[in-house]
Amino acid sequence: MSEAGENASARAGPVDRPQGEGVQGFGCRQLWVRYAVDLPFVLEDVTLRVVPGEILGLVGHNGAGKSTLLGALAAALRPTAGEVLLDGRAVDASGPTDMLALGVSCVYQELATIPSMSVGDNILLGFPDRGVLVRSPRLARRRVAELMDRCGMEDLQADARLAELSFGDRQRVEIARTVARDARYVLLDEPTAGLRGPSRERLFEMLRSLAADGRGLLMVNHHISEVLELCSRVAVLRDGRLVDELSAAQADEVTVGRLMVGGEATLGHRQPGSAKATGWWAGRDGQPATSSLPKCSLRCSDLVAGTAQGVSFEAVGGRVVGFYGLEGAGQVDTLRAVGGSAPLASGSLEFDGHELSLRNPQAALRAGVVSISGDRSRMLVGGLNGPDNLFLGEVGRRRLLCLLPREKRREATARELFDQLGVRGQWDGPVAGLSGGNQQKVVIARALLLRPRLLLLEEPTLGVDIGVRSVILAKIRELAAEGALVCVASTDEQEILDVCDEVQVFAGGRIVGSLELGRGASRFDLRR
Repeated sequence: MSEAGENASARAGPVDRPQGEGVQGFGCRQLWVRYAVDLPFVLEDVTLRVVPGEILGLVGHNGAGKSTLLGALAAALRPTAGEVLLDGRAVDASGPTDMLALGVSCVYQELATIPSMSVGDNILLGFPDRGVLVRSPRLARRRVAELMDRCGMEDLQADARLAELSFGDRQRVEIARTVARDARYVLLDEPTAGLRGPSRERLFEMLRSLAADGRGLLMVNHHISEVLELCSRVAVLRDGRLVDELSAAQADEVTVGRLMVGGEATLGHRQPGSAKATGWWAGRDGQPATSSLPKCSLRCSDLVAGTAQGVSFEAVGGRVVGFYGLEGAGQVDTLRAVGGSAPLASGSLEFDGHELSLRNPQAALRAGVVSISGDRSRMLVGGLNGPDNLFLGEVGRRRLLCLLPREKRREATARELFDQLGVRGQWDGPVAGLSGGNQQKVVIARALLLRPRLLLLEEPTLGVDIGVRSVILAKIRELAAEGALVCVASTDEQEILDVCDEVQVFAGGRIVGSLELGRGASRFDLRR
């Protein structure tokens, strides 16, 4: 153990641990983790236990240490001090493969499935004896069918190509592959991110069946309501420490939210669009931004693109317009067609009375249109630091790189904007080292820096904690208050209610209803 690790152990107070070698359970005792000797600890004195037959929820703000804890438990990271325990015995694993052999598997947000292969072939990769199964296709089909039935996947076809399935279904396939490895303990990193409606319910049913089958599950999740609905216990991390552990049956969203952020939590309280613009950083060449943007208008007529089939609507600047629907309802493809990132099969788009035809992202930027994808990995360059990623949009918009602010000015701008959005971690290093939620904040910060006249957002608060969620939504409304038109495509009912002035409700690729939102609007209004 390093000197730093010994010091960490000396500072850690007494913590109860499972007694006896035969105790069933998996977890850690007095775990300390940091990435490098010259950096502060990411986890400090964390002790937690997962027992067979239960789902333990793990919540915390972005950068609290949730992903680091999963990495340590899966042996992808090595603790600086402390120990990982399995059935009361300390585990000395050299990597995730060793943990898999011991029955511990981790399912990350970035799925490891193979889109070009079928559902059955992806699941087959999980069986330890897959070599025998490959030589016997009949036996392989039977084993896959038995496993899919055990995991409650009767709605999927084993020969369906994975690329044709929704994200939620692909996620269930990856979890089933973990079950094929006979994992006794399953670690899940944001398994419900971006899932709503039937996809979410099917995943919930699968997780409940795994727990009923005697497996222990540890689930990281930003949605407190989902944790309270699904889990038996809730563990709360804040700034690398385990601050409390609660019974889900006795907890509520406000209590858990306060523990996460260390104060009052804002849980879905809509702020009307009267925010004052404060974005001095968005000026050109170091000059302060003007207080308002020229108002714009957008008109969409009979748009056909992907799952969107004959979509028509009109919107004007100064408002936040929501595109709400379940997965595949057409709202995302509509947004992408407007932003030029999806081909327009037919129909027309007008921006300020002129035809809108965006051939590439640079043309969109110069037209004052900014699109934020729901897949943040496509929006960032992992090897660049936070300020460089922040100014990527300006690089695309300007014809001459020499027109960019000087490096010190860019760093100062990044610091102020990142502070406002609560970006945690070493953002002056490669953004690949930030947590998913903090990467999302960098993407949102770039959009705010550009001060677009038309801002198109897919799932803008996906993977961020409740404290920063309210900050991001307030910033979106600030931009609309300056005169911009903001369109938000989301499957999150509460997000739509919290930030939008009006909503276009999608189903079956078409707009089936339009609502003007206000303080009295409820989730029921979106569903009927």
